[in-house]
Amino acid sequence: MNINIFKPSISKDEITGLPIAKFRGECIVVNDENGANEAAKFLLTQEVIGLDTETKPVFNKGGMNPVALLQLSTLDRCYLIRLCKIGNIPDSIKKVLESESVKKIGLSFADDISALQRREKTKLNNIVELQQMAPKFGITDKSLAKMYAIIFGEQISKRQRLTNWEAPKLTEKQVQYAALDAYATLSIYLCLSDVEKGIDVEDQPHTKERREYEKELEARKEAIYAKLNARKIATDDKFAEEENIRKLENLYLRLQGKPLANMELLKAAGSGRKYYRLSGEAGTFIGTIGESVAENEAFFAISENMKKHKILCPRTVMISEDRLCYIQTDLGDTSLLEAVKNGVRKGKFEPNEISILINTIEHLPEIQFLVNKDLDYSVCFPDAEFTKEALMADLEKFRGCFLNHHDGITYDREAITHDFEKVCEDFAMTKGKYWGFMYRDFQTRNIMMRGNNPAFIDFQGGRFGPCLYDVASFVYQARANFPDRLKDKLINAYIRKLKDFVDVDEMEVREQLDFFVFIRMIQVLGAYGLRGYKEGKTMFLESIPQALDNVRPFAIKYIKKYPELGRVLKNMTKPKFDNSTLCVRVMSFSFKKGIPEDNSGNGGGYVFDCRAVHNPGKYDEYKQKTGLDESVKKFLEEDGEILTFLDSVYALADAHVERYMKRGFSNLMFCFGCTGGQHRSVYSAQHLAEHLSEKYGVQVQLEHREQGITQNFELREE
Repeated sequence: MNINIFKPSISKDEITGLPIAKFRGECIVVNDENGANEAAKFLLTQEVIGLDTETKPVFNKGGMNPVALLQLSTLDRCYLIRLCKIGNIPDSIKKVLESESVKKIGLSFADDISALQRREKTKLNNIVELQQMAPKFGITDKSLAKMYAIIFGEQISKRQRLTNWEAPKLTEKQVQYAALDAYATLSIYLCLSDVEKGIDVEDQPHTKERREYEKELEARKEAIYAKLNARKIATDDKFAEEENIRKLENLYLRLQGKPLANMELLKAAGSGRKYYRLSGEAGTFIGTIGESVAENEAFFAISENMKKHKILCPRTVMISEDRLCYIQTDLGDTSLLEAVKNGVRKGKFEPNEISILINTIEHLPEIQFLVNKDLDYSVCFPDAEFTKEALMADLEKFRGCFLNHHDGITYDREAITHDFEKVCEDFAMTKGKYWGFMYRDFQTRNIMMRGNNPAFIDFQGGRFGPCLYDVASFVYQARANFPDRLKDKLINAYIRKLKDFVDVDEMEVREQLDFFVFIRMIQVLGAYGLRGYKEGKTMFLESIPQALDNVRPFAIKYIKKYPELGRVLKNMTKPKFDNSTLCVRVMSFSFKKGIPEDNSGNGGGYVFDCRAVHNPGKYDEYKQKTGLDESVKKFLEEDGEILTFLDSVYALADAHVERYMKRGFSNLMFCFGCTGGQHRSVYSAQHLAEHLSEKYGVQVQLEHREQGITQNFELREE
């Protein structure tokens, strides 16, 4: 019998293209001995279970933590036993681990056993090590993720591996990750065992069971949709809700005299407005139930103004007599965030995704300055202008809804109030030519894609204000998490289009933009606190860590100006890495004169060949200049090849620098060579040195060898 039916190995690139694996059973988090006893009663009735452990990561060399979480799984139920909460391993769970009748399946069991032993001496009996089993079937890859991908054609995400497993409460993502690992070991074992018995993979009981479970999930979804379509929607004021739904039905009927056939409640975000997809013979539209007539009126006026200037946005087609409900055109389901979701997930955006994002932000100055020409700002809600008072309200929301609910945060109330007042004074000083129509919430989720063209929604909070606030909202939004290089491209694209409307001082624009990024991030944290801490909405709670990471460098930048506010924000997040030991050497050179030697003794690093990039040195006007001159930089950047080249360099360099900082290494070298060491290599080396210094604060020693130029970027103390 041939049991070598699987390919022996699989690459990371192949895994990346696979669908994401999920544990589809029940996850039971156990925080005490009573829960552990119940788990043990069930597990002792099983013939075989999957086992895995999770431990809080330690980034100090030689440090180790005891196991925090023990996962024990069947195909449809996984117990996550939080040993960090319980303390010792409960006696009932020891019986499961020691049982000769319950087979335990794991991968790299030595690590799991060692982790358990650090908490308490225990013994595991009747265990199966998958790394010893898999080679019999021709599988040479030994990691769980690769084995699972080879056998089941699905990808196990490892994003939660280094999260805090001793956190007061596990997130849903942590629960799913931990359960899947234990379930995966069991699934692999059962599959390989059945193959050994001659059972076809597609006919295996656990494969069939998974397919049946998927069908059951689909049936549950259909039942939920049916309830929504029947409009059985629970609200705080059921009578008012039903009345508003009837208004939408009547508005739809008035379109063409055709009755509404289907109504689907769309997923809500932060506001209390409700959106429904209405469909029938008259077509498909979006029905909206607003919270405020004044807010609706602002939407109607702004959308009419946008339409006049040929800016793509929803068109209002029917409005109820009380002006609270209305029907607008349907722009589809694909938001800009959805359109670039692969880039968001991977942290690396493809050229088509970058093109869509740049196209979108290039529309922003049109909205800001064309709408500003003739909009009656008195219709705006809640105010005609974004004033110091409005900003102070945002700062107080940040204090009341975020700071006062964020664990472990203390602050000097008088000092932070003084900082708030100083922020508002500095804000008032920005009023001038870069003010116009402020969208207020210009983010990827508020932009819908019509083919490759962006359409704009949710602008009802717009008013007269600083246009750079919108740039900050878009480029630094927490959920999108754009890499630094992409942020630069988006800002550059905006500035280019801004020049069509006002006389631009680029240095002034960039300085003001940093200030508005700082303001916007504080406002966002206040909103996340309101929706997350006070209203308990998970989506906003999950976005807080990234928002704090985003605000940290700006808190450091403004800490002298706003000492208490900057200190509080800085202390909310700790640096991810220790940058104190690493020195990075960056060099440009000419290949004609040889590759530079590494005198540190480390012998590590990279040499990049820039000669594939379009060469400015071929043109007379650039022959006497270098990659530090503005005209050469402009040539290279407008051509674009050097930017694509550096995108790949940055990704590689960032990963290497982060790894070296984690491991406490002291030296790393990056060299860029071209024909003469004058244009392309100089540009590349300069930009990488600035990038690493800005992003990581490490000591960088830059040398343009053929130009005789050196520059030191000192360690940035935080």
